[in-house]
Parts: sequence; structure tokens; C-alpha cells
Amino acid sequence: MNNKGFTLIEVLVVSAILFLVVGFLGYLSVKHFWIYNSQVSQLDVGNDARISLDDIDNFVRSARRVSASYDIYSTGSQTLVLQLPSIDSSNKIIENTYDYVVYYLSDQALAREIFPDSISDREAGIKTLTIYIDPENFSFTYDNADYSLVKKITTSISIKKGQSGQQRSITLSSKSFLRNY
Repeated sequence: MNNKGFTLIEVLVVSAILFLVVGFLGYLSVKHFWIYNSQVSQLDVGNDARISLDDIDNFVRSARRVSASYDIYSTGSQTLVLQLPSIDSSNKIIENTYDYVVYYLSDQALAREIFPDSISDREAGIKTLTIYIDPENFSFTYDNADYSLVKKITTSISIKKGQSGQQRSITLSSKSFLRNY
């Protein structure tokens, strides 16, 4: 008699081996995606902090001076009011006319608001730089108590972001110098 086919034991052994191989490949895939998401989350946190600091640095360098206040905003440890020369449509400075840029913290969001003079071509508007600020570890520090004499601003920023059950954070600091002082 010529029996063709597999015995029950052979089928069970092959099924168990196949189950282990598929399980191991599934575990590797899950682990790979967990590591990938972790790295992307860390890059996002660092990117948010860097973009925020770069934006602040760019406007500080262009500023004429730090203003004690503008409208409802007052310069302090979590608010920065900058006075910038107004510009025309050719990006040339309009003499004795100023725009104001305000950085402020609202809950966990860092925002920038631009208030151009009526003859300035600078665009008005609000931009949220990041929504993951740790308010306890965010500050503007000035090299002079008299805001009109400030030449250097140190910005410390800490961003915390939770994603997929993981908490990521980064703390950065930047020193900006007013060029037009």
C-alpha cells in the first residue's frame, strides 16, 4: 500500500513551526514601528523647539529695541515685545515708523503676533509656533532691567509632547542680539 499525505503529527509540527515564525516576524514588525514612531516623535519635538527659537532669533536681530509694552501686551519673562522698523513694498525701511512683534505664551502655545504700522507693508497676523510648550520651563531673560536698553535676549524653551503613550521632551536655549541697537 502506498500512503500519500502527511500524518497528523507532521501537520502539527509544521503548523507550530509556521506559527512561531509568523509570530516572530509579527513581533519584529511591531517593534520596528514602535522604534520608528519613537524616533519621529523625538525629531518632531526637536524640530518644534528649533523652529520656534529660529523665528524669535530672526525677529530679535531685526528689531530696533525691546519695547516695555504694546497694546495689551507687556514685556516680561513669558512675553517679548519688539519694535521693528517699518518696511515698504521694496523691503526698504520707512524712517521713524515702527511695527511691533509680540511673542507670548498662551496655555501651552507659543504665539507670534505682528502689528504693522498703517503705512507699513509688513503683514499683520498671528502665528502659533508650537503648542507643546512646558510653561514652567519657558522664559525670556534680558541683559538689562530697562527694556529700552536691552541688547541681548536669552530664550529658554522646553517642549513636551506625548505620543503613542510616550512622553518626549527637549529643552533648548538661545541668545539673540539686537543688531539695530
